[in-house]
Amino acid sequence: MTYSDKISKAKVIIEAYNKTVIRTDQINFGKFESALKRLGGTSTEALAQFTTDILICKGLPFLLSRQIAVIFSHDNNCSIECERPYHPAEADPAILENIASVGMVGRIRNKVASKVASIKRQYCRHIEQRNHHSNYYVPITYAPGSITNQLNKLLRYFPHLDGDWIRSEGEKWYNNLGPLPPFIEGPFVAVDPIALDETLNKAFWQILDATYYDGTIVMLDKTSTKTLRLKDKTARFYRELRRQQPGSFLLFPGQFGFHYRGRELSDVEISMYNQEFLVCPAVGACMILNHPSRFKMYSPSLLNIKFGGAHCHDHNCVLISRNHITYRGSRRIELRHSHDNKLDAYGVVTGFLP
Repeated sequence: MTYSDKISKAKVIIEAYNKTVIRTDQINFGKFESALKRLGGTSTEALAQFTTDILICKGLPFLLSRQIAVIFSHDNNCSIECERPYHPAEADPAILENIASVGMVGRIRNKVASKVASIKRQYCRHIEQRNHHSNYYVPITYAPGSITNQLNKLLRYFPHLDGDWIRSEGEKWYNNLGPLPPFIEGPFVAVDPIALDETLNKAFWQILDATYYDGTIVMLDKTSTKTLRLKDKTARFYRELRRQQPGSFLLFPGQFGFHYRGRELSDVEISMYNQEFLVCPAVGACMILNHPSRFKMYSPSLLNIKFGGAHCHDHNCVLISRNHITYRGSRRIELRHSHDNKLDAYGVVTGFLP
């Protein structure tokens, strides 16, 4: 079968298909042929390389693509039966059945399917654009402190809390967790919010008061977090940590936002491990209190942090960022809500429990 024969038979099939569908669903054969030539389909050997998937990508329906791919794959030594004039009635029965079934209901179904496919493509492009790795970074001097040092600092602000188990067994417990994901930065120690108050909001503000006196976080109106409540998955992991760790503190492997930099919180919730949880603002404030070097450099490109483990009013999370307010001669950090800030500047903080 010659090159012209193959193109002619493809044209007959497409024209037969066009007679059965509405104008907006018809295929422009001239554009289709030009697309083939742009891809290198200028000889019988080249046409034989076109698969069903390639033809679908050029805008043909699946069954139509399969039929034309079969024609293109015929070599020049076809039998006489193969060479006789082609008629649409000889098309694949599945194609004819598909064409015959296209009435009003079929057209509606095809339009709905086309719309769904378009929405999926738009969503994929949206995710690809939003889930990029931000150019923001963390200071090179930052590193998680040891378990003992973190515990001792928190006990300076909350001396009435019980840290005996973390001090004596914490290191052993952490080492026995086994292999952890490569993005885990190290162990983090935080005050268990219920050890301070049964209300998450009040516990949060007790920890923020400590960071305020430490010159770290700017006070936010306390009424703005009065509805603060843990998300279900975060609460479940906190309960499991309490079961394994007696006392007033929580110890867990985690990452301080760099791994999920430039990501939407909703996308992180979908893509993170089953054993991974979002950190709430109360525990996050302890992480900040223990790691002031995380915010020591005040470059505009320094990564801020996002705590998504609790709901706050109608906002999905609480953000903490640097600002230009000074306190005792040094810059401080400001608490905000998720709608106030540019996504790219933030990293989502998570913990992990195998």
